[in-house]
Amino acid sequence: MQKNTIISIVVLILAIIAVGYFAQFLPKEKINTKPTETPEEVVMCTADAMMCPDGSYVGRTGPKCEFICPNNSNTDNTNPVIIDKISKQTFKIGETVYITGTNLSGFENDKNIWIQNNNGEKGIIYGTKDSTSEKIIFAVENKHCSEDTSYSGLPCSKYINITAGDYTIFTSPWGKDSNKVAITIIK
Repeated sequence: MQKNTIISIVVLILAIIAVGYFAQFLPKEKINTKPTETPEEVVMCTADAMMCPDGSYVGRTGPKCEFICPNNSNTDNTNPVIIDKISKQTFKIGETVYITGTNLSGFENDKNIWIQNNNGEKGIIYGTKDSTSEKIIFAVENKHCSEDTSYSGLPCSKYINITAGDYTIFTSPWGKDSNKVAITIIK
């Protein structure tokens, strides 16, 4: 019995060596060594995920590492985002303002406001993170970033300057825009 075991082991070892020897002659896939992108074009997004309002999960994507949920419009009337009230519609830069409404909180309870001028240019205003999804407290400053870079960690590449005049504000949690509210900034 031991003789058969020894022979089996020797045959197995010889088979492994033979496979290794002949494997070196198999055709290998050609490796593309030419870079397809320059280092400046490469964007590395963090590998986290977000649950969308419809229950699906998405990862970060695109050059801005954004979460993009399917059906990201507010036309489906599922959990509509609504601004009901604003504490002041005319105010100075730096004054504290709050809005109340429905479904105002986004991912990680983010409460951000977008301010938009008459040319369609917009900037993000980061609001408070509190325990209620019905209130956002914020202040308009002299300039705001035109893109949400809070999760990508990238520096802001473009700003909107805020001067005295008419604007609209809205919020967009989970990619669903709320109604737009008219405001006036005074000196």
